Amino acid sequence: MSANAKAEVCLDEEDLAARVARRLNALFQWIRRPGSSRPWPDAEVAAATGVSRAAIEAFRTVRPLEPVHQDPPKETLLARLTGRLTFHVDRDGRSKRAIALAAGITPEYLSKLLRGQCLPTVGKLEDLAATLGVEPSELAADSLGVLARHFEQSTTCQIPRRYLTYADDHPDVQRVNLHLADLEAYQRLEKNLVGVNFRNNSSRLGPGALAEIAAIVERRVKMLPQEGSSE
Repeated sequence: MSANAKAEVCLDEEDLAARVARRLNALFQWIRRPGSSRPWPDAEVAAATGVSRAAIEAFRTVRPLEPVHQDPPKETLLARLTGRLTFHVDRDGRSKRAIALAAGITPEYLSKLLRGQCLPTVGKLEDLAATLGVEPSELAADSLGVLARHFEQSTTCQIPRRYLTYADDHPDVQRVNLHLADLEAYQRLEKNLVGVNFRNNSSRLGPGALAEIAAIVERRVKMLPQEGSSE
């Protein structure tokens, strides 16, 4: 077991819930909907992901609904797969029979999967995912994984599930935090940018804009490989 994994196992459940809430709220606050200047509301995220508003609210208010580190029992996996599969099948628009035939399985077998009566093989899971236009991992992901994937699709930064739960010194956590800090600075910068004249390459910056630009550059410089490093 890695040092990070050991640290997570020892983490108090309440502390872990607070970490999840803090990180998830940062995603909600700073990542905007595509083509919009406003953040994602809970209702739209629920509609886009199939994660209920109650579950989202619970995560955001330090009330986790499911274990976030332990390997779940088979019953949990079945329930998780059933919920994700039902969401994507209902959203697809085709009949269950058409989806089953397109995935190379029988309608009866699909019905069993939707009722949680069996777990699919890896091959069948991949075929179903391809038919529904999603990644296989998305059909078996827990709520945190699904939420992380949703926000990843709305930005240019990879946001793995572990960002929501791993320690602050984990490279993925630091990378995403850097990205969110930049988004925060860019959004403040937009408010301070009074006007831009592209013809003479001049701009009028409001109070604090230069400081925001300097902060973004400083963060990026710190992330560059140092001279003599192996990177």
